[in-house]
Amino acid sequence: GAQTPESFKTNGLVAGSEIDWDSALRHWAYQPLQTTTAPRVNDNSWLTNDIDRFILHRLEQHGLPTPLMASPTTLIRRTFYDLIGLPPTPAELTRFELQLQNPNGFQSMVMELLNSEHYGERWGRHWLDVARYSDSNGADENKPYPQAWRYRNYVIDQFNRDTPYNTFIHQQVAGDLLDATSVKQANDHIIATTFLALGVKIDAEQDPVKKRSDIVDEQIDTIGRAFMGVTVGCARCHDHKFDPFTTEDYYAMAGILRSTQLTTVGLKSDQEPKLIARNKLLHSNRQELLMNRGQQLGALAQLNAQKYLPFVPEVLRWQNTQLDSELRIRLSESADQPWSPVGQLMDLNDGGQIQRVQAETFARGNFGIVTDGYGEGIGIISDKNGSGLQTFEHDISVPSAGKYQLDIRYAAATARPGKLFLNGVLVKSAAIGEVTGGWNPENQKWHVSGRYNFKAGNNVLRFEVQNVMSHIDQIAISPVLEDFGHVREAEDFDRGDFSQINQGYGEGIGIAATSKNNELTFIEYDLNDIAPGKNVLQF
Repeated sequence: GAQTPESFKTNGLVAGSEIDWDSALRHWAYQPLQTTTAPRVNDNSWLTNDIDRFILHRLEQHGLPTPLMASPTTLIRRTFYDLIGLPPTPAELTRFELQLQNPNGFQSMVMELLNSEHYGERWGRHWLDVARYSDSNGADENKPYPQAWRYRNYVIDQFNRDTPYNTFIHQQVAGDLLDATSVKQANDHIIATTFLALGVKIDAEQDPVKKRSDIVDEQIDTIGRAFMGVTVGCARCHDHKFDPFTTEDYYAMAGILRSTQLTTVGLKSDQEPKLIARNKLLHSNRQELLMNRGQQLGALAQLNAQKYLPFVPEVLRWQNTQLDSELRIRLSESADQPWSPVGQLMDLNDGGQIQRVQAETFARGNFGIVTDGYGEGIGIISDKNGSGLQTFEHDISVPSAGKYQLDIRYAAATARPGKLFLNGVLVKSAAIGEVTGGWNPENQKWHVSGRYNFKAGNNVLRFEVQNVMSHIDQIAISPVLEDFGHVREAEDFDRGDFSQINQGYGEGIGIAATSKNNELTFIEYDLNDIAPGKNVLQF
């Protein structure tokens, strides 16, 4: 290879050099702003303000002619593009051409455009570039930021409100610590801090300490560039080579940002207090109704003890084997999608039909079991070393064959899906792929993986993940319940004087209807196949 240049060679350790602060602070960028006197010019007829003096002074220095005044049409189009980024419509062009004939016509046009919502859209784009706005993290695993649009709209709104720049900065760096006088302002303060949460995040980084340090470094670099116009991030490894920043300055900032957690925060609503009060009232009314009805039933039972007592054992057995109504709704075959998890509803009576399994009790696999940190107080499983294929299997026994709902409780700051197999068959290629807002125990949430056909007896549930995965805490297996409802075509009634209509109003569907006015009409359906005994539905 090439020889080492003599200038690169040393005779030992290189002595560190200190920053010459006096010289550094004399740089023009760190000088206080001063009032400058506008230069004198020869042709005052061209001037409209002091800014024109600077332009004309330079033109006269170079012997260049002054430009001609733009036509009203050109001036209007330039102003529109400059302030709102859109061309004027033909109607606006005509209106403003007439308006410019007035002494204050141009000023009125500018104020109207500044008050346009498009002004914030036009000029907010420049700040979004500075803030490295994006709808995804843009790294090796390009994951979406689904709520990033709220920050974009916040920036547009602040430009349109003409928010002072110092307030604008304050909200983005420390909005969550600011007092608010309204729900809207409180939400704006929280949304503003998205400034710190945007940017590149290397999800595949296996060293959590380095990953956290890299995020902080990206935040420091952005703050330095956006607010000060300097590259403070260069001082991560050494004192800055050109700007007056030391590694001590860098890590002073890093200490502040290291104590700042990136998390998902819910926004507030003006309706929230009203909804809470309404729910409390409904709960109170329900409890009062239940108490009154219970007292009535208790009194009847005492008066008719001989009739009630023989049925008590059977009623108790029935209660102990029945699913709570909320569980029946969620687990019904016709439940609306997306299906709702039931694993978290531990206080509701499930009649022993719902199995809850701790993930770390897997029968086979190479996942790691974590009982501190991310698994503190709950115990979780996660990737053991973050390299290669990670697997685990659970043996799940069910009393009868049928469809079962599989709920999984896990935490994930970023999406890390894996494959789910049931009895050797791939049933979901992107399981455990939702984002919950973090990796810690408080971020654990239940999700419905799906509804799958289990066989009677033992079933093998297998997960496969390449490299890294979510933090799994529990699994719940619940039977999907057949609907007790019964669908029947209305026109297929058993008795009645309604008409069966298959044309016109009933074209293609068939309906039952009557056109008799002020006359009693009826229709009946025999529903004996729903429950034992004779059941008649009558209209």
